[in-house]
Amino acid sequence: MTNASESGGCSPHAGQAQAAATLLATVSAPGRGATDRVLARVADQMKHDGIRLLGALRAARGAGATGHCDSDLTLLPDGPEARITQDLGAGSTACRMDAGALEAAVAIVTGRLAGEGADLLMLNKFGLSEAEGRGFRALMAEALGRGVPVLVGLTPAHRAAFDRFADGMATALPPDEAAILAWCRAAVRGGDAGPAPSQPDAILPDRTGSGSGAQAIREPRS
Repeated sequence: MTNASESGGCSPHAGQAQAAATLLATVSAPGRGATDRVLARVADQMKHDGIRLLGALRAARGAGATGHCDSDLTLLPDGPEARITQDLGAGSTACRMDAGALEAAVAIVTGRLAGEGADLLMLNKFGLSEAEGRGFRALMAEALGRGVPVLVGLTPAHRAAFDRFADGMATALPPDEAAILAWCRAAVRGGDAGPAPSQPDAILPDRTGSGSGAQAIREPRS
């Protein structure tokens, strides 16, 4: 097991290794936005099945969306939406993560897990923030410690960091909706089994963040 101080954040507790091996899975679909689309379809079916979902998925870009920096997350199950990037202005080719907005979104989902519980945690990706020990990383470890299955999108750029986090306990699913649904249903059925959860190896990060924070959280568009 990778030590938390070496990896920069939480990893599933060693005592949960056997259970977490069946409770953590990744999806990587080729093509821009393909993983987001397949996860959205799976989420819709899971909600139709009455599965209690928590997490965050990339919000669909509407016809009026502008700017290459726009990155919005829809917080499951029913919003709100959070813009987690900042546009640096006309002429800029760079984007910047709004750390405060991201951590505000993480805090909302973390509060829901603590207060309401969940059958499944679904996240659009294990990205740079998670690779650096921030973002949704600690929430993933907490969910696994509670016996809640975690499904997350993954790109090649952050696969090595994810592998260090998962320590061999993740299942790589094909980008096939039926296969993903089958894993989700099986994981949810077995999610309540096992002993009482242990705490993750590391302390949860500060949720206050910086930047626009909660001001970027908004209700879903009507």
